[in-house]
This record gives sequence, structure tokens and C-alpha cells, in this order.
Amino acid sequence: MTKVEIQSLFDAGLKAWEEKNAHLCLQIANKLHAIAPDDVLTHQIYASAAILNNRPDIALLRVNAALETTPANYYPLLLLKGEALRLSWRHDEAEVCIKEVVDNSKDSDACVKLATIYRDKDNYEQAHVWMLEAYRRAPKSFRRYINLAFCALVTAQPSTQVFRWHASRPRRVFCADICTPILTHSTQALHLHVHHDMDLGLGDHLFYMRYLPLVKAAGHHISYTPHPKIASLMHRVPYIDTFLPLDARTDADLVLYETELPLLLNAQQATIIPDSLVLPPLEEELKQVQALLQTLGPPPYFAVTWTAGPIHQQYIRNGSITLPRRIEPAVLGSALKGLPATFLVLQRQPNTEDYAAFEQALGTKAHDLSAFNDDLESMFALLSLVEEYIGVSNTNSHLRNLVPKHARVLLNRPTQDWAYLAHGKTSPWHKEALLYRQAFAGDWQEAMATLSTDLIAQYFKTP
Repeated sequence: MTKVEIQSLFDAGLKAWEEKNAHLCLQIANKLHAIAPDDVLTHQIYASAAILNNRPDIALLRVNAALETTPANYYPLLLLKGEALRLSWRHDEAEVCIKEVVDNSKDSDACVKLATIYRDKDNYEQAHVWMLEAYRRAPKSFRRYINLAFCALVTAQPSTQVFRWHASRPRRVFCADICTPILTHSTQALHLHVHHDMDLGLGDHLFYMRYLPLVKAAGHHISYTPHPKIASLMHRVPYIDTFLPLDARTDADLVLYETELPLLLNAQQATIIPDSLVLPPLEEELKQVQALLQTLGPPPYFAVTWTAGPIHQQYIRNGSITLPRRIEPAVLGSALKGLPATFLVLQRQPNTEDYAAFEQALGTKAHDLSAFNDDLESMFALLSLVEEYIGVSNTNSHLRNLVPKHARVLLNRPTQDWAYLAHGKTSPWHKEALLYRQAFAGDWQEAMATLSTDLIAQYFKTP
């Protein structure tokens, strides 16, 4: 095969890497290996494929082999090495590696990778510094905007500019530039139509509704097309004037998504962290759930979940599930063992192995109420009645905010949800929540010990 053909395969591998297509990138790497096993380009694509397939150990072997025959300033290899070191939790070594690229090139991706290292270490001040540098080097990159917004919001620094960054995604970037001039030059109330954003989880729809009172205070008419699963709940929100079905046309002056509601605020309002909306559960649902709880056991009732979101292949590493929002069921069960409570599992579609591991560690029966996930009105009523909701951040923790009652939220490292901030046991975005954070590199021991102590002190400590 000619050098031109090898280069063509290499370019295709780079494209697969940029698109994070793990399967295709590995296919191309194998083709390159078959025809040019010692070529630097083969090592580079193979290392890229290894990273995408969560094998940083193989990536390091490939990169180090390539660096033996390549100039030390071949920065693409150093970037891959830094990423492989980061994924291996060797952050100090990764930082040294990436800094070499940052200091000796104009590569904006290197700044992003350095910011990611600091983010993994929960140093969001430095992460923000390097995201700003990435933005300076590549000001038209949407990814830079979103990461900048995350660094500001996770440290509780909302502002008009931050929300503009936060809303800047390719298919909706127009709104950040349109909202402000329309509202600034308007001398009368407008018709604003809010459409649910299909990119959001159900809990996020509820989260952004907190901005409705501030927008409504300006006198605007607000119509809304809610996600079907939360439509019933949203019909009890007093700040919405009319509801439109999914396929309805609208003559609104401005159509926007829930995530863009903060763009309608003035500079002073944008720095405010509003409270969550508060909604009442349906009385009929409360009666039915109360009757069910009485058949399951005495109070207090502790509801739990251990996983949020789908299990994707890229999060399964060395046979262990490492979802951004997951605690091993046995770890959670052990922390709750011995507490005289009635336990309710609200995990959506719990698999047999997880359920068995939780019950075995708990040492007692846990009632499967996962079917409540199919009806949010029933779930809302249940969450308003139980004494405790303990689990990773998901729709249920947002529903507890609507009651409002506290949820004990279990947070993985690095921080995935800016609304829970980077540090601390509470967050101004979720004022009712009590937060328990995984330690750096994945250890839950301290967080679970604190959870057990807190529950004992509140419910079971003898006078």
C-alpha cells in the first residue's frame, strides 16, 4: 500500500476520533496495523481507538512506542498521552504532558484538555482559566462556550454572558443574539412561546421552569409546549397562560427552549439563583399511594435509586460500570444496613443482579416500586410522602424539589451536573438537597459513612 493510501486511512481514523466513533476508529486502526504496524500514524490512530474504547493502558503503550521514533514535539501524540494518563487517574503526569503542548503551541484543544484535568481534580478556578484561554485561541467553537458556562455555573457565578455561552449550541445559537434585542427594544408585553427541549432529561425541564416567575413579572404572555410526560404537572404552574400541543403553530413574538429562559433576564436578574417552583401533588394520587405504603410496612419510608441514565458501552471499564451517575448497589445497601426503615426501590428497570446485590447488602427486603417511573403524577405523590429519597441525581430528585422536601443526592466525581456545584454539602440551585460526594478516584467510603451517621442522628438516635 502506498503512502498516499496510508495517509487516506489515517485521515479517516482522525475523523472517526473527532466524531468519537469508537468502533470505526478501531476498524481503521486494525487496517493500518495490518499494513504498517510500526508507522507513527498507525500508533496514533491505535492510541485514539484505545482511548475511545476505554483502554488507556493500550493507548499509553502505543503512544510511548511512537515517541521512541518521533520527535518529542509531535504534539498530537503528547495530547493522546496526556488523555490516556488522565483516564488512568495519573493526573499530575497528564498535567505535565499537556502543559508542554500548551506552552509550545497555539493548540486550543490542549487548553481544553488541561481544563479537563483541573475539572477532574475539582479545581474549577483553574479549569475556568484554561477554558478562557481555549476560548481566546478558538472563539467560534461551541464546545468552548459550553465548557466555559459549566465552569462558571458550577462555582455559582451565573451572569448574562454565562447563560449566552450555556445556550450556544449549533442548532439554537441564534436565540442568544435574538432574545436581547427583541426584549430591549420592546415597549409592550410580548407573546413568548417556550418549547420543551428534547436534549434535556425530564428533571431538567422542571429545573429551568424556576425562571418563569422572573420572565412573567415583565408582563409577557407565556405559552408552553411541555414534554408529554410532565404535561400534567406543568398544567399546575401558575405562570403559564396557555398550552399548545406538539404540532401546533404559534404566532408568538419569540419561540425558545427552556434552557434559554435565562436569556430573557436583565443583567441583575441573571445573577439571581431562583428557588425551584413548588407544586401540589394530586389529592387522589396521595390517597392511593398512602394506602399502598401502609401495606408495605411502617414508617419511616426510605426510597432509593443507584443509577441514572442508560448504560453505554463507553462507561464499562474493565468489567465495572462507571456511569457518571451511579453508585454500586451493594455499596449503597451496606450504608443503609441495620436502619429500621421500610425500603422502597425506585430504580427504573432495575436488573436482577443490581437488585439482588442491593438487598443482600441491605440485609432485609426492599420493595420494588420501579413501576412508578411510568407515571410521574404517582411518583410525585410518592416522593411527597416518603421521609427520605436517597439516590443519584435524576428526575426524582427534581420532583422532591417541587414538594419541597430534601433529597439525599449521591454525586459522582468528577462533577457532572453544575447545579450541584463542585464542593459542599448543599447547593443554592437545589436548596432542599443534602449532598454526598464520591471521593477523588471513585471511593464512596467517607460519603456513605456520613450518610449512615446523618440518618441515624435524624431518625434512630436514642435520647
